[in-house]
Amino acid sequence: MSRLQDFLDNGVVFAEDDDYDKIFQRKLTGDLSLDRFFYTVNEGHDAFYFVNPVDSNVPKRDCILAIVECNTFDAVRNGKDNKFSFAFPLSLTKDMLFKNSGNPTNRSPDFDGHEIYVYE
Repeated sequence: MSRLQDFLDNGVVFAEDDDYDKIFQRKLTGDLSLDRFFYTVNEGHDAFYFVNPVDSNVPKRDCILAIVECNTFDAVRNGKDNKFSFAFPLSLTKDMLFKNSGNPTNRSPDFDGHEIYVYE
């Protein structure tokens, strides 16, 4: 699990200048289109979406990563862009995920045509 603070600690500079101590009041209820905020890098080509998975309000810096929208994915996959690395194989399939992590506790509504699985 990666928090926004982990990105800041590792030197990621987001395009948006924000107060990371600002309290994020919306708890993730399964609707990722509403219950999240995002920051971009690479001139806005890639976005990191963060959510609050707990019942209390937390500073933005303590929210966790939920979605990576990597529009430079082909460059990452082909080793042409060293700005990203992932702790999972880029060829990860749903079957591989379930085998490694078990069945999800919930399946969220589709988000832009993508299946969202929730693990708690």
